Amino acid sequence: MNQVFECPSCGVYTALPEDEYFDGFCEICSTDYYAVQEPEQKDEGNMQEYTPLDSLTYLNRSVSSQLEVVSDLIYEGEEVDTLPENLQNAVSLLDSIRNEIRNEASHHGAARAPHYSNGVPTSTRFNDVPTSDPDGETYLPEVHTDVHPSGSVHVFSIPTNKEV
Repeated sequence: MNQVFECPSCGVYTALPEDEYFDGFCEICSTDYYAVQEPEQKDEGNMQEYTPLDSLTYLNRSVSSQLEVVSDLIYEGEEVDTLPENLQNAVSLLDSIRNEIRNEASHHGAARAPHYSNGVPTSTRFNDVPTSDPDGETYLPEVHTDVHPSGSVHVFSIPTNKEV
């Protein structure tokens, strides 16, 4: 079973094996997860307008990718049919939800849009930066980056323990 942490500042999710130490700092923005966060003042004037089709594009890109990662975390390289029945059902349900989102996005032409209707790009790239865990193992984190139609960046990161 993995531990999953969400950064309160940038929204990155970090998944670590249950027996691995988590130092409490975000790999992307270095925020201390356990520090008291000041409430954010939202400036409604900076909020980008977007359409329902933009929302579907975002769901197709971001949410379906996260559902796929959750499925992978459940069976962690094992064959799905070797899992207990309840976990097989969970993986099947997650795959079904992901496929429904992708089918709807494809049906409405939202599957491959590089930009939203307001000109905001649907994704962005961060350069991989070598990261060391508390045991001194260095790896390049896999970073999945999507941009919400409002312009805010949502990052999903999972350490892959790739040697640098």
